[in-house]
Amino acid sequence: MAEGVSWRGRGAAATFAGVTGTYDTNYPVTNLADLINVSQVCRVTPAASAVAFTFIMPAAVSVQFMALVRHTLLAGSTFRLRLWSDNNPDPVGNPGNIIHDSTATAVWPTGAPVTGWPSIRPYLMSAAVTARSGRIDLASVSGAIEIGGVEVGEFWSWDQSPGKALGFLPRAPKIDQVGGSFDLPDQWVPRQMDGQLDAIALATAATTGIDFQKWAGRKQPFVYVQDTTDATSWPRSCALMTNREVPSSVGVKHRYDQFQFRFAEHWR
Repeated sequence: MAEGVSWRGRGAAATFAGVTGTYDTNYPVTNLADLINVSQVCRVTPAASAVAFTFIMPAAVSVQFMALVRHTLLAGSTFRLRLWSDNNPDPVGNPGNIIHDSTATAVWPTGAPVTGWPSIRPYLMSAAVTARSGRIDLASVSGAIEIGGVEVGEFWSWDQSPGKALGFLPRAPKIDQVGGSFDLPDQWVPRQMDGQLDAIALATAATTGIDFQKWAGRKQPFVYVQDTTDATSWPRSCALMTNREVPSSVGVKHRYDQFQFRFAEHWR
């Protein structure tokens, strides 16, 4: 089990290109790079039940995490992530520079999509590699699919302290009615997650912690995962988030800080 967040996402600077499948010209493969406007999806019809696309980053960077964000893949589909040390993500012409291969991996190892909840497929590697490019192959795809974006970057793993609050952040205005009653209009209600690390080593709080806050601010989306190994939990607890707030860390004892999180689900 690993809980944590993706960060230093590289997808926004990457160049995506379709390899297999027919990509809708109104919803092109280039939309995979944009997690901010995640509702602008990539839509593709498979060829012989297969889809494939590549991405090339401007420079070699550290990668340990990948996620298919807001996808419509069903149980039975698989993905395969391969990463290269150079800018030639060709498994036939450039196999020698492959530095990571997930092999064919179930999109839903257990469980399945849950109606009303956007699906995210997180994938955490055992160790980071320095990659310049990658290719994702999808197999056993039954029909046209959509993917809101691809997160590829680093991962901050933690053991959160007791007291985590995962719930909703209502945004619909209350409408007062005659007689003292009120009505809440139907609309999407984003999730929120509040929590903290009661005693995080100062060496981490003063580097990874503050770097994450500076990188993400209150605008940059990232993927929060409650449990990377429990696919049945992903529909309800794995979400594309942004920081609602960036609280300061607080010293609690010598060389240890309390570090707080205030996340809200991102949807645009």
